[in-house]
Amino acid sequence: CGCSRRDFLVRGLYGIGVGAGLPIVLSRTSAALTAQALQGTSVESHPERILVVVELSGGNDGLNTVVPYSDPAYYRARPKLGIPESEVIKAAGGFGFHPSMVGFERLYKDGQLAVVHGCGYDHPSLSHFSSMGFWHTGVPNGGEALGWLGRLADERYDASKKNIIVDLGNAQSLAVRSGQDGQLAVVHGCGYDHPSLSHFSSMGFWHTGVPNGGEALGWLGRLADERYDASKKNIIVDLGNAQSLAVRSGRHSPLVFDDPARFRREGTDAEKQVLAGLSQQRKSSNAMLEFLASTAQNATESSDFVRQASASYQTTVDYGVGGGLGANLQRVAALIAAGMPTRLYYVTYQGNSFDTHVQQADLHSRLLMYTADAVRGFMEDVKRIGHGDEVAVMIFTEFGRRVEENGSLGTDHGTATPMFLIGKGVKGGFYGKAPSLTDLDDGNLKMTTDFRRVYATAIQEWLGCDETDAVLKGRYSPLGVFA
Repeated sequence: CGCSRRDFLVRGLYGIGVGAGLPIVLSRTSAALTAQALQGTSVESHPERILVVVELSGGNDGLNTVVPYSDPAYYRARPKLGIPESEVIKAAGGFGFHPSMVGFERLYKDGQLAVVHGCGYDHPSLSHFSSMGFWHTGVPNGGEALGWLGRLADERYDASKKNIIVDLGNAQSLAVRSGQDGQLAVVHGCGYDHPSLSHFSSMGFWHTGVPNGGEALGWLGRLADERYDASKKNIIVDLGNAQSLAVRSGRHSPLVFDDPARFRREGTDAEKQVLAGLSQQRKSSNAMLEFLASTAQNATESSDFVRQASASYQTTVDYGVGGGLGANLQRVAALIAAGMPTRLYYVTYQGNSFDTHVQQADLHSRLLMYTADAVRGFMEDVKRIGHGDEVAVMIFTEFGRRVEENGSLGTDHGTATPMFLIGKGVKGGFYGKAPSLTDLDDGNLKMTTDFRRVYATAIQEWLGCDETDAVLKGRYSPLGVFA
């Protein structure tokens, strides 16, 4: 068709004229197929560090997560939803955690949790779709086609090494789209300039790492492109029901699934015929058919390993009662224990769960408990299997909520929000400047920490990638979170 693999990825699988039946095959045969999933199943022993990115979809309310209990303005703005000071799990500097986040309390006391205040980006979007896209690519409003994790894999890892990225979902996140074949830290006030209140727009900005930049690749995808050889398999794993934009890469093929038991599907007879036809084209001079055939074959081969690793994994560690997130993090632990060479995992808290416009209190309390317990359990589990020193977790959401509660006992789309970094390599504590609760931008918090500084912290300080500028399409100074 005369286009490069990057062109193919940017234009999208369904935009290539390869036959009417092909998209059905790729969507039904394997979740990994729709995501240009991992190639090959060879498993190597890699002592290299691992980054697990957790996406809290829907726009988490940062003010009721990291509670500014010493600020009277908080209680004036939230007379009904504000967490009483007597119930807050107090941490430092007049801030504490929601009372349901006992798991985070344990990580914080162990010096393994860092909080980054006020994360966001310039000209923020209040659209879920747009903002998530910006976070996925790490290039807000930049039109980037690859994810920040995908670009990271392209830069950091040899393209010959497969399975560098694994995305647990039934569709690939933009964040892992690549161009190559104390344990908790909290950062205050994370956001970006000119914030969007749209779930889509804001999450897009966080995914790409380029707010309002039109970036097509995710920041994790670009990281993989810069940090890892494209020959390394399974560098990125994305656990969720849809591939995150953040893992979209130019050279690496993320592995995406949510349920190992349904990772591979046989498809209809017609679909099998198309796959057989693709297989026969393996030695064809047509680069696109070669790529599609290789993707189909390798996704099928890899699914067996993933399902076996997940089914055989046994642990006594309690991941809490939340289900989805805990189950997916346990699957990550299973793949690590089985020797999967993946360096970048992407896990999504699905269903826009954190979009708490109505009757927020009880639902948000449960969501935060599920999240804190699942992450605490995961860190305990990877320590148990001997990989505690190699794993770090980053947690983000596409935007925060407005400072004032609404008339439905909920909160509406906002802007800046805290991010979290967790792991034994973390210097626990609070980072960045907490946003003012009175000096607002149309009722929203003003971003004090560009979220790409947190990305840069993980890329440079944790993963040791010197091509941070190339991954994030700009220069962003790390925060000094990792020892």
